[in-house]
Amino acid sequence: MEEPYASETVNGEGAEKDATADGVKRRRHFKDDADYGEESLYDVVKGMLWSIFSPDHTSGLAGTSLYHRTKTSFQRDLPGLRDASKTSGCRIMRWTRQGSPLRALLVISVSISVDCLCVTLCLSILLNWMKFL
Repeated sequence: MEEPYASETVNGEGAEKDATADGVKRRRHFKDDADYGEESLYDVVKGMLWSIFSPDHTSGLAGTSLYHRTKTSFQRDLPGLRDASKTSGCRIMRWTRQGSPLRALLVISVSISVDCLCVTLCLSILLNWMKFL
């Protein structure tokens, strides 16, 4: 019986891997970091928060209200948030695949903890908001 193999070829869209097992050919597509933006999710969120709470004097937002700074920051930085999220997710997936199963378990447990924290925070905000109605 023939052993499964994987061959890697590079084209303009990234790396493609062909693997055959039991006579069935499967093709998987992996994107490189070059396919996404250069900024990570941390950089985009940090830039958003920095421009809201500590505006630069040269940007013209220093004397404006918090509402105006938030609106301007969201209009400027939210379009890049999707690409930054994809870039960070791709890097985390690559880092996870390069390690042992314990690394994958670490990534899964941290992501579940962050999800639970976000749900708890959203529910507490919603319940506090409903008190005022």
